[in-house]
Amino acid sequence: MDAVRLYGEFQDDLGTAWRVNIHDANFVGTAAEFKLGADGFVLRYSGNNEDRYQPIIGSEVTFTLTETESAHESFMDLLATQAEQRFSVSIRKDPDGANTFYWGGVLYPEQVIRPYDARPIQNTLTAADDIGNLQAVKYNNNGTAYTGEQSVVDHILNCLNKTRATHLWGTDDFLYYINDFKSTDYIDANQLKDTRIKHTEFYNVDENGENEYFDSYKILNDIARAFNARIFQAQGKWWFVPLGAQKYSTMLTIEGTQKDGTPITQISQAAAKAFDASFERLRGYEYTYLAPAKTVSRTRRYDGNLPVIYDALHTEAEFGTTLSDTDIDYPLDTVLAVSGEFGYFREGDNSAPGVGNIGRVMLRFTIKCGQYYLKRTATFDDTVLTYFIDPGGALQYYTGHVYGPVSWETTQEYYTIVSLPFDEATTYSGGFDFYIDAPPLPTDETGLDMSVSITGVDHNGSNESALISSADYDIVDFRADIISPNGQGDEVVFTAVNSDAARFDIEQGECIIGDAETINSIGVIRVLQSGVYEPSTSWQSLNYTGAGVGISRLGVQEALGGQNKATPVQRGDVFGSEIYMWQVIDDYTTNFAGDYALFELTYTARSVMNQIEAFRVLRDVTNVTTGVSTPRNRNNVIGSTPIAIAARTFTEIGDYIGIGARNYGSRNQTVIRTITNRAGSTEDVADIDLHIFNTWTGGNGVGLIYLPPIAESHGRIIQFHSDATITANTYVQLRPNSADTGVTIDGSNSYDFNRNYDGITILGHTDGNWYIIQKKDK
Repeated sequence: MDAVRLYGEFQDDLGTAWRVNIHDANFVGTAAEFKLGADGFVLRYSGNNEDRYQPIIGSEVTFTLTETESAHESFMDLLATQAEQRFSVSIRKDPDGANTFYWGGVLYPEQVIRPYDARPIQNTLTAADDIGNLQAVKYNNNGTAYTGEQSVVDHILNCLNKTRATHLWGTDDFLYYINDFKSTDYIDANQLKDTRIKHTEFYNVDENGENEYFDSYKILNDIARAFNARIFQAQGKWWFVPLGAQKYSTMLTIEGTQKDGTPITQISQAAAKAFDASFERLRGYEYTYLAPAKTVSRTRRYDGNLPVIYDALHTEAEFGTTLSDTDIDYPLDTVLAVSGEFGYFREGDNSAPGVGNIGRVMLRFTIKCGQYYLKRTATFDDTVLTYFIDPGGALQYYTGHVYGPVSWETTQEYYTIVSLPFDEATTYSGGFDFYIDAPPLPTDETGLDMSVSITGVDHNGSNESALISSADYDIVDFRADIISPNGQGDEVVFTAVNSDAARFDIEQGECIIGDAETINSIGVIRVLQSGVYEPSTSWQSLNYTGAGVGISRLGVQEALGGQNKATPVQRGDVFGSEIYMWQVIDDYTTNFAGDYALFELTYTARSVMNQIEAFRVLRDVTNVTTGVSTPRNRNNVIGSTPIAIAARTFTEIGDYIGIGARNYGSRNQTVIRTITNRAGSTEDVADIDLHIFNTWTGGNGVGLIYLPPIAESHGRIIQFHSDATITANTYVQLRPNSADTGVTIDGSNSYDFNRNYDGITILGHTDGNWYIIQKKDK
């Protein structure tokens, strides 16, 4: 704790002693006393009297420092020249007895009033609990990212420990919290502690490759919003109090920790405070109402369109380095895409013209999801040479590459992309955009890793290392995304609606904490279930024990349930004892009876006077229904970005002219696929098949081959050939696709290959049938 530089003491009008300390982080010496003003001190909570669920309620203390000596003057002079965190204020109750810590905060120099006057000078000082300053404090670990995952309680502690008066707490109780919302998947008693939220979900990498963090106030605010709670400082502790807990019972079950996270023993504490001779309303006290609300809305921001892996600039030195996600769980049939903008620059070597100057580069990606590797091979064995016109206008030929099918495999595999050819003799500056659209995952998997390496390729398809060692290259916006037809969405709006007539709408704004709207959502609350932490979509509360609903839906439902009718409000002056923000007024006034939670509070210490405004804590969801909007995109959907569009265009043109294919046409096609048929065998013609060569093994019988769906094969030509093993007793029957109805082959239901060295060419027609356009004659 910083040393006390100045202090002032007084007794309130009921005889309780108080002490106001001014701490100085740089002070060494004996504390000097000063006289306080007539009020002793004034503690104010600035609540919003139209928001019963205001997540954060800040507080401030104002007092008078009577300047009578040089020690006072020296301190006042320092206020204008020192960093504001140097000076803090603590208030102790009964300093010579129990010495209870009552309030702590930071002295704000811009709120000092220093009269131009002779001594004694009545200087007005204001200190704040500093929670508002968290808006200027990024949620990270002193400039670097937090790692791992922590409970809701620990995230709250991280934020509160960034306030600048925490030195005032030693091993004192620092945080009190109360449970209300509880997942139906959770069986224990301390839900807030038995949750986890990943730190990686609280920052993203920006276009400069730097981590972009939310501020600590946002984190704290949205945690409170998600649980319909309010955060404030009272009685020398920080409190996390869900309004539903105040509604449920006036006996609160309180968990807590010290500032280092050390838990304290659970406390049961009565929250109700009734009007009586020691807490007495004064003349002018009044009752009124809040307007009934028609709707309560909350926007759950989850950023589903952000990449699961992102590197703004993947430099040459980083090729071969593995990039990883945050161990996301990917369900069966998840579709992933990897994209980026590959750039390549190489100065020409001025070599003589010729086929030896044809160069290419090949990117080889390792894309691993759980146990699976994404596979697409590139082989340089195309029997049809591809031509290239060199800068001198000469026609050169080189061996083209052929891509294999794309698949997920459980052994080490790679996905390859080969560039267009370039002339090595001249300076080349190029590259390409790529967009790797993976097939659906075959099983549930956890974690995604990716890396890329680069190889130079000559005209024959052999390795040419000089194309790499003498070049500069990188990848811009190297990323992996989860793909869905219209994007993942980035936010949804949960709305509770009151079927009664009402004219007031409550918009709670954006909240980044909640359920997993998508598998890569940010701010996901994971709940302890059978020893592991998993997302939950089924929540109840102390007041709601029906079928579990999503936490955001529950939040707006409970909020509207407290204001779907006119809500009684009371305000005025109350004398005789303190009331704290966590307490409720237990009011028995006719027509206004009930428990009232505080909107705002001003406590004048010397006169023991409370100026309050409070609302009745109600709950009636009889006429309340809830709904959720369709997802909305606020970030670019990866499939519609310029890189993805350019990459798909490059791929489509390449498919059309035959780059990476065996033959020219609309698809990458296999030159020859051999099918070894046997009695009872069944095979399907694949999308990449061009020539199918039939052979037979085993005894007599028939094997079946099914054509692809006719709707996907308009204009497609496929050739079938047979060797000497195909006979009248060992034959193959060609049939239309099993899902096609009424489709024929030359008017028949099938075609039989029942002689050796048979062969046909078949065309898929736009009329919805197959036609044999060429047949081998013997």
